[in-house]
Amino acid sequence: MKYVAKLGLCSLLWVLVYAANVFAEPVVFSAEYEAKAYGFSAVAKRSLIKLSENRYSLRNTIAAEIFGESLAELDERSDFLWQDGRVIPQSYSYIQSGVSKSVEKVEFDWENNIAFSTEDDESWRIPIELGVLDKLAYQLQIRELIKQAAETEFHFRVVDTDEIDVHHYRIVGEEVLETNLGRLNTIRVEKVRRDSDSRSTVIWLATDWDYLLVGLEQINGSGRTVELILLRATVDGELVSPLR
Repeated sequence: MKYVAKLGLCSLLWVLVYAANVFAEPVVFSAEYEAKAYGFSAVAKRSLIKLSENRYSLRNTIAAEIFGESLAELDERSDFLWQDGRVIPQSYSYIQSGVSKSVEKVEFDWENNIAFSTEDDESWRIPIELGVLDKLAYQLQIRELIKQAAETEFHFRVVDTDEIDVHHYRIVGEEVLETNLGRLNTIRVEKVRRDSDSRSTVIWLATDWDYLLVGLEQINGSGRTVELILLRATVDGELVSPLR
């Protein structure tokens, strides 16, 4: 009986520890990156803040200038609820201004399982179900699934203007990445595409810093490259430091 009691207690402790790890709240962060694209460079910013008890906001911004004049600005934001280790998007916006202008917005109505999506002057009502994400929130869900170490390939259903798109990613392996901040331990993740697709997307997440995005390389169909590489960051109030 003592053995059974001890086994039961150990099992209970394991469940409590597992649940704490799986359903822990997202860790807030603030990061700056050097962004390079089409011969231009700029500073991109990315942050996760807590708005209320289980409500968060993930935001990307970038401003490109040439000779002191604004060339383009981008502001992308996802507000979401965090529930049992799952991202539940509430609203999404993508606003691009400057030489090229574009506005995308998505409002999620979970009571009626409808997403109201707009792009410039067009709009759509898209049926959704739990698990559908927006074009920014899924990036946070990748980090959570990696932390759970549940699998090495991930599929996400994402609202993309007038449809639900499927994003497929896989973990390639571990890598020490050289950043502007210094060397960091990372997990390399790639977007899976058809063999005939010449595009590629690779992201690096810092394993010692709650899987913070520290690098990105994206090559489009014409062979042009977009890069993000970490400049500086804080995670849960702690300054990110490189390997010694």
